[in-house]
Formats: sequence, structure tokens, C-alpha cells
Amino acid sequence: MLDLVCRLERSGDRLAALSIGEDSLRARLDRSMRELDPRVAFAYRELSRLGDADFDAEQAAQVLGTDLLEAEDLIETLVDAQLLEAVGRSRWGRMRFKWQELVRLHASHCLTAAGSLETPAPVAVALTD
Repeated sequence: MLDLVCRLERSGDRLAALSIGEDSLRARLDRSMRELDPRVAFAYRELSRLGDADFDAEQAAQVLGTDLLEAEDLIETLVDAQLLEAVGRSRWGRMRFKWQELVRLHASHCLTAAGSLETPAPVAVALTD
């Protein structure tokens, strides 16, 4: 077990270290990604730019270049697919969302594979609570 922990700490690709065979975590996430509507798949990839901090729909809208209602719809679909999780409300009552780390890593790998990193590197979005 300690060996696995050490490999995961050193690994630049934790998903590869945890992925063996057709029923691996990566394979499951790949299947989930293929089943998403193209606009939701785009949101899945692009929202990985927010990193591991929690965020709200307003921040998501900024990253996605869309309006608040569209961002809320996309987030809701990702939450329903268990790719994002709701983590509570800000002090202003806005819902906050967060990635599970390995899901975020997968989304980030998908972003890279899609070539979306040709646009400006991680979007700087003011993190508010």
C-alpha cells in the first residue's frame, strides 16, 4: 500500500497509475465523457481550468464565455452525471461546486487532448465566497 501511495505522490498522471484494464477509472470517465452532449463535454473540459478550488456558476460562466443561466444548466448536468459535486453555498447564498481530484485530472487531460490549451492558459477568475 505504501508503494502505491508513493507512486501516486510522484506520478504526473495519477489516472494512469490507477487505471488497469477496460474497467479502470480512466475508462469509466472516458465512457461518461463520450455520453455527454457536446456542449456539456465542452464545459467538462473547460471548467477544469478552474483547478481544484470550489467555484460558483458565475465563475463558470466567465470561463465558459456564456451567460449565467447556461452555466447553471451545464453545471447541473455535470452534477447529475456525478462529474461535479455541489459543496454548499457561499455566504451570499450561491451554490458552490467542486471537482473530485481524479475527475478534474481527467477533464484536464481531455482539455489538453482537445487542443483547447491553444487559447490563453488557465483563466484567472476572481474566487469569491
